[in-house]
Amino acid sequence: MSGRNLSAPPVNPSKLRRQIAFAAARLMHSCEVDEYFQAKIKAARSAGLRRPRPVDLPSNAEIREQLRSMSRMLDPDGDHLLYPMRRRALFWMRKLSRFHPRMLGSVLTGDIRPSSDIDLHLFTNHPASVVQEVDRLGFPCELIRKRFRKSGECVTFTHVHIRDTYPIELTVYRLGDMGRRFRSSITGKPIETASADQLERLIALDHSDQLQSEQPSVPCDDPFDGDSLNGDTDGVRRWTVYASLLIPLSDAMGHPVHHPEGDTLYHSLQVYDLAARVHPYDESFLLAALLHDVGKAIDPTDHVESGLAALQGYIDPRCRWLIEHHMDAHRVRDGSIPPRLGRRLRAHPWFADLMELNRCDRRGRKVGVPVPSIDDALDYIECLGQRFPAKG
Repeated sequence: MSGRNLSAPPVNPSKLRRQIAFAAARLMHSCEVDEYFQAKIKAARSAGLRRPRPVDLPSNAEIREQLRSMSRMLDPDGDHLLYPMRRRALFWMRKLSRFHPRMLGSVLTGDIRPSSDIDLHLFTNHPASVVQEVDRLGFPCELIRKRFRKSGECVTFTHVHIRDTYPIELTVYRLGDMGRRFRSSITGKPIETASADQLERLIALDHSDQLQSEQPSVPCDDPFDGDSLNGDTDGVRRWTVYASLLIPLSDAMGHPVHHPEGDTLYHSLQVYDLAARVHPYDESFLLAALLHDVGKAIDPTDHVESGLAALQGYIDPRCRWLIEHHMDAHRVRDGSIPPRLGRRLRAHPWFADLMELNRCDRRGRKVGVPVPSIDDALDYIECLGQRFPAKG
């Protein structure tokens, strides 16, 4: 007999990963398992791997994609539930704002299943005050304390379950935990969370069709009630507008000679980061730095006017003036500005700010430098608006 290996041929690694990802998604969809890591291990064992190697296991993203495909097929109403569940989550985050709410879980990530509830973290040293606030709003709720032994110590978790249109679970932590980076007890990786403002931007970006189809008037207890975007330049809605104008800049490529850094979003974030080092507490100046090129994704042939038209009603006069003349500042710098316009600009009280913005604009064209995200930039500027009055 020859010495040939008569054992079964090895399974293609990519095929095995897909098989495990599908089985893990099925376990999570059926609510047998809640955590990705547990689902991976159980699915791997069902595929015959008693001790799976990390390379054999699919990523969370692969399982999430399978889970979404499965949900669309088995739960055709799932996508329709995501929008109202996020809206309801935002409602509760606004109502419970004094407890510094953060959202997490499947409604945030979009991986909802039939058993999904709305998960929020709250922070207060007095959990009973959360129950009192929910009672005041007229919703039945129940406070539950669960004790676990972790690393030899007894740890108590406080939960408040609210009976609403969708089940709500609030996990209440002490105020001292607000700066803590929560991690999965299984994977050890940070848990994705969002503030109310970040959730509102997510709703606007992911569900624009539903928002546009809504009636102008909505119930007064809805988080989107009443305030007009154009009429409320200090309202949270303007941050949604800024984000929606910035995101398309990732597809607006700069001229390779003048902008070797690449796309306009990367350039804008560089300019903002440089501006924050010069005037870290100047909301109007930082907004001008961040938004000065938003028109390049609208009308590259006249990005200044198209950008100002899109921002009409959402920026103050000083920010508008800086954006309006940021191209003129280049001509001032290289001496090509018409004399009359140059004199007029130099006589303006905001001219020094304009030239400071120009310095940031010219320096913000480097390749490979780290920059903040859109959310980080907008969150920082929004906090400034609450703490310091804008100039001008």
